[in-house]
Amino acid sequence: MGTNITTYDSYELVYDNELKISPNQEFFEFKIKKNDVKTIITLGNIKDYLYNEAIVNLMKKSKFLQLYIQLIEDQITEEEYEVELNENSNEYFINMKELTSDLDYTALLLVLNNLPKNLNVDEVSEVFGIKTKSLMPNF
Repeated sequence: MGTNITTYDSYELVYDNELKISPNQEFFEFKIKKNDVKTIITLGNIKDYLYNEAIVNLMKKSKFLQLYIQLIEDQITEEEYEVELNENSNEYFINMKELTSDLDYTALLLVLNNLPKNLNVDEVSEVFGIKTKSLMPNF
């Protein structure tokens, strides 16, 4: 990425009567390589994916706990509990994945920095569905 400063000194530009570019006023012009734009877009997509995974995984955990409460409160039998888990495992269990690139890890760090609570490795693993061994070299 490069940065240039442009000085407008021969005219005045008025936009919606709010922004005026006056003579001798300096503005920044950014030059970004095509690959940098792709990286920024990819990073945003990975962050969106991670936020989505966190929501889905927290919903799965909640649904699992609701089913478990039904079991311990004798609302369902142990057999019904087992059958439900076996027949609908995708609704209760988190699919664990690995971080496969530096971009994945960077996106995860950006997401974690926006959370109101610091998570330990096990919490990150559970919330985002990332294998602990995949996190350990980078955490």
